[in-house]
Parts: sequence; C-alpha cells; structure tokens
Amino acid sequence: MIVCHSFFYKAHPKYLYEAVRMMRSVNNCCFFRHGDFDSWVVELRRVLRETTGGRFEKNDIQLSRTNGQVQIEVKHGMDYAARIDYITVEKALTQRIIGGEFIKQCRLDPEGNMVYNEKEE
Repeated sequence: MIVCHSFFYKAHPKYLYEAVRMMRSVNNCCFFRHGDFDSWVVELRRVLRETTGGRFEKNDIQLSRTNGQVQIEVKHGMDYAARIDYITVEKALTQRIIGGEFIKQCRLDPEGNMVYNEKEE
C-alpha cells in the first residue's frame, strides 16, 4: 500500500493547474496496488506533456519521482511548483485482547493483498 500525504504547492502558471490538481486529489489517499500508483505517475507525466505547450519536452518542466516524493520541477529543475510525499506501508499491527501487546497481523504486498501471518513475529 502506498499512502500519499503532505501535498505542497507554490504559485505556478495556469498551464500547470491540471497537473497540480491531480497531485492535490491524491493527498491523504492511498493506492492499495503499487501498480496503480505507477499508473498515476504515468498519467501525471502525460498531463504535463499535453498541457505545458512543449515545455515538458524542452525540460523546462520536469516530473521527478524519488523514493518518497513526486515533484513537478520548473526552471530547468532549479525550483518546484508542487510536490507530494508518499510512504509504502508493508505491515499492519493489531493489539491482542489478552496481554495488550501489539503483533504484526499481516503483510501488505505490492498487489494490494493482505497476507496474514500464521505465526507471531
């Protein structure tokens, strides 16, 4: 599971409105499947290519995806217009009724499945 959070944007030109709106729309949301998140990034890249009047092809506007952040960069990478952070959630915890300790109940795989632990970790 990938959780998007901490969206931030700066003043930006009108041709970036659609891409910034896309980033804002996933703030505080999650993607159960990692592939869906990858598809969203591809769609964001497509929107930038189609709405920036050739600036994306000239690298005036860029989309960077690092481990934990997606960012629309402007001015040849010298500044940014918008960014959103994300984390990958790999395990889910639950509290035992008797004893109260927390145990790892399941693992969340990249396909969005919950794989339950048969033994305690």
